[in-house]
Amino acid sequence: MFEGIAVHQRLCWGVLYLLAAGVALKSETRWQCPQSCRCNTELLEVNCSHGQLSTVPTDLSQNVKLLNLTYNTYKNSGQFEVEAFLGLQSLQTLRLARNRLKIIPVRAFAGLPNLQLLDISDNDLVFISHQAFTGLTSLQELHLDGCNLTAVPTEALTELSVLRSLHFRQLGLTTLPNYSFHHLVRLKELVISHCPSLETLSGNSLFGLNLTSLTVRHCNLSAVPYVPLHHLVYLVYLDLSFNPITYIHGNLLGDLPRMAAMR
Repeated sequence: MFEGIAVHQRLCWGVLYLLAAGVALKSETRWQCPQSCRCNTELLEVNCSHGQLSTVPTDLSQNVKLLNLTYNTYKNSGQFEVEAFLGLQSLQTLRLARNRLKIIPVRAFAGLPNLQLLDISDNDLVFISHQAFTGLTSLQELHLDGCNLTAVPTEALTELSVLRSLHFRQLGLTTLPNYSFHHLVRLKELVISHCPSLETLSGNSLFGLNLTSLTVRHCNLSAVPYVPLHHLVYLVYLDLSFNPITYIHGNLLGDLPRMAAMR
């Protein structure tokens, strides 16, 4: 009788061991780090920067929260595959700077419903599809610095209904046309800097925005853009530094009652 009990106990422990080993093996398999990448399984981060990658890794964990793909070169005519990130539903931060990307295609970021920060700076971008950002329903911050764009990708930005921070640096902008950002009703911070050809902001260029912070510095504005600014009643911070502005009519900023700092 006692021998039967002992055998039963050993069997139970054996089953529990196999189950635990299976869970561990499954976890290890799920977090098998892609070649040329470094992974932090505790923080759920994958760093593939300087990995000499020509395509987006296909063996990424579905639980990854941060993916760094900076400093790689994509062989497919300067763009990554459509829906290349499909399945990474937990991803919150995606860094794609310095990859010599030329085109952001339709549905480039499909399958990333929880992405909050996207950085595609310092690429050779000449075109962003009107539906490039389709599916980015949670995106809060977008960096489009150092690209070859000569105009604001207004149509593409209409997909980003909850965007709160937008950065443009070192672009070939010459003007901001009317209604450039009119669908970004939740945008709070707009940063435009180091655009030496940017000379004017059209009267309705900031129409629809409720900004609290606006930066247009290191550009070529010769006067304060009073007309585009007058409806920004929630604006707290305004930076127009390093523009060839010689005179400021303080009384023309009376429509900005909350503004606390200006440079």
